[in-house]
Amino acid sequence: MKFSFEPVKRVLKKRTTLLLAFIASFLAAVCMLNVFINALTSKYGWYFYTEPKYEHVIGDASDRVLANVDRTKKTEIFFCMPSEELKANSAYSLVWESACQFAERYEFVETPKTLNTFIDNKKIDSYVKDENGNVINEISEETVIVDCGGNFRVVGLSDFFDLDQNQYITSYRGEEAWACLIRYVMTENHPKALFTANHGEQSTQAMLSALLFSGYDAKTVNLTVDEIDEDAEFIFICSPIYDFETAAEGSSAKAEIQKLSDFIDRGGNLVVIKDPYAGKLGNLEKLLSDYGMSINYGIVSDGANSVTTNGRSVVAQFADNTLASQIASRASDAGDMRFIVCESASLSLADTEIAKAAPLVLSGEGAKIDLFDGNTHEGVQILAASAQKKGAERGSTVTLFPSTVTFSATFVNSDSYLNKSALYSIIEAVGSQNTPVGATQVKFETKYLEGLTVRESNVYAIILAVAVPLAVIAVGCVVLIRRKYR
Repeated sequence: MKFSFEPVKRVLKKRTTLLLAFIASFLAAVCMLNVFINALTSKYGWYFYTEPKYEHVIGDASDRVLANVDRTKKTEIFFCMPSEELKANSAYSLVWESACQFAERYEFVETPKTLNTFIDNKKIDSYVKDENGNVINEISEETVIVDCGGNFRVVGLSDFFDLDQNQYITSYRGEEAWACLIRYVMTENHPKALFTANHGEQSTQAMLSALLFSGYDAKTVNLTVDEIDEDAEFIFICSPIYDFETAAEGSSAKAEIQKLSDFIDRGGNLVVIKDPYAGKLGNLEKLLSDYGMSINYGIVSDGANSVTTNGRSVVAQFADNTLASQIASRASDAGDMRFIVCESASLSLADTEIAKAAPLVLSGEGAKIDLFDGNTHEGVQILAASAQKKGAERGSTVTLFPSTVTFSATFVNSDSYLNKSALYSIIEAVGSQNTPVGATQVKFETKYLEGLTVRESNVYAIILAVAVPLAVIAVGCVVLIRRKYR
C-alpha cells in the first residue's frame, strides 16, 4: 500500500493556528524561565550543581624520575586541609589520591597525613620559620608539605594543576608534580637553570614548570652585573627584544656575550627562543651563527599540515639525526600526538669552526616561508636546530627555536599536542636529569570546579529550545491524525 501525506497535510492545515500558538507559547515560557534563572544566578551566584568525577592513575614516567634517589630515606607528605573536605572536592581529591598511589607504589614514600593548622602549631612552625625565626613560608589549608629528613618543599594545591589566563583549571598534572617534589626533597644537590633578564625577555610559566618538574632550580640572571653560577647547566633566553652587550674593543671586562660563550665552553647548554617579529639582534645572532645557525626572518606556513586555517600552526616532524631521533623517541612515550610549531621563522644551517648545526624539527614538503623582505621560499623548512661544540662529549650545546608561541601555555599545557613532551625530551637529551615524559594527566571539561559546565549548559539549552518543541510537534501530529481516523 502506498503511503500518502495528504491526511497529514489536511490535519495540519486545520490545526496550524492552534499548533503555532502552542509552540510560540512554549518557547516564550522557556525563554522567560531562562531569563529568570539567569537573573537569579547573576544576583545571588546560583548555579546548577553537577558533581564532576575525575580519576587519575600514575604511570611509568615517575619510575624514571625517581630512578636514582636514595631509597633508604623516607619521604613524608602532609596536607593542611581536613581530609573530609579534601576528599569531597572533585579537583583537590585528585592530589590526595595521587599521593596515596605514590605511597603504594614506592616503599620510600609514606602514606599521606593531615596537619591541623590550629592544633599542630609546633610542626607547622618548623615549616614556616627558619632556625633564626625568620618567616620563610606561608601556610594555609591549601598547603601541601613534602619532607625528607628536614629537606622539605611547601607548595599549594593549585600547583598541581594547569590554569588558563582566567585562573580556571584546565588539567591536572599530579604525576609530574609529585614525582618532582619527591625527587627534590630526596636529593641534596639540584642542578640550576637560569633565565636571562634585562632584555625584555618573556619567560613563560609553562617553561618554568617544565624545568622545575625536571628537577632544576630555576632563577633569573642579569648578565650585565651577575656572574653565571658554576653549577648552572642551562641558560634560557626567551623572546628578548633588546640585544646582548659585547665588550668595547680593548676592554678586559666580560660582557654578556662573552659570559654566554664561556658558559658554553665549560659544558653549559644554551637554549634560545627568538620571536621572529622582534627584529634582528646582531650580537646574539652573531653568537648563534658561530654555532652554524642563522634565522630567516619570515613566517612559515603549511596549508596541508596545520591545525589552523592560516597554515601557521604547522604540524612538524623530527629530523633524521642522532639527537633529533633521541628526542623523538622519548617524546613518543607521551602517545601518538602532533608537535605543533606556531608563528615560526626558519633556519639556515652551516658547519663552522666551532660546531656543526643539525636540524631538530622540520616542516613538511608542502610548506613555504613568506619572508619579511617580500620573497617566498617553498619546500621543507628547518623549524629548530641544535649544535654541539666540536670536541665536547656532553653539554656545550646551543639550541634555537625561532618561535615564541610554540612553547606558550596554549600548546605546552594541552594534552592534545606533543609540545610539552618535546620540551621535556630536549631538556633530557642535552641535560643531566630524567624528565617526566609521558606522565599522565587529567583534562578538565569544565572551567569551574563546581557547577554546571559550559558543555552541559549548551546541551540543556538545545534540548529546551529545539528538541522539546520538535517532540511536542511530533506527538501532536500523531494524536491529531489518530483522532481524525478512528
